[in-house]
Amino acid sequence: MAAGPGYGMERPDYGHMRSSQADRERAVDVLKAAFAEGRLTQEEYTERVGQVYASRTYAELAALTADLPTGPLGTLVPAPPPHPSMPGWPPPPR
Repeated sequence: MAAGPGYGMERPDYGHMRSSQADRERAVDVLKAAFAEGRLTQEEYTERVGQVYASRTYAELAALTADLPTGPLGTLVPAPPPHPSMPGWPPPPR
């Protein structure tokens, strides 16, 4: 199952619930990865990290990470394997 933006931060009807310090640390991890991948500037990263630590609910955390993919390479889906009816199937032996 692929994790999408904001994955694990907000579920229907749970956005109003209070988040824990561990939840905030997970959100910071998403921001760190986004900064390292060049998705956030230093200024954006610093601002969002401050907002994460001020957040009190799942909805607030989800809003800070909703526009970012989670995990390395985000949520890119790998290409499906070739179908047996495609030309060149099966692949030649190595």
